Amino acid sequence: MFRQQPGFLGVAMMHRGEDCVVLTLWRDAELAAALARSASCTRTVSEIDAAGFLQGEQTLETYEVNLLAD
Repeated sequence: MFRQQPGFLGVAMMHRGEDCVVLTLWRDAELAAALARSASCTRTVSEIDAAGFLQGEQTLETYEVNLLAD
């Protein structure tokens, strides 16, 4: 789903105990915001939700990157 979106740079999926975080990197904020409007994202989120995979409160936070190094 992420790779199909213009401006996608990378993703990390992390967990600590039962807490999980998905961190995505985008070329700019507008391209990141476009993900939520995409058909592939809507479909994927609906499938994950229907499977009962997500538990508890879901949140979204946006940050600007000041430094990205290899």
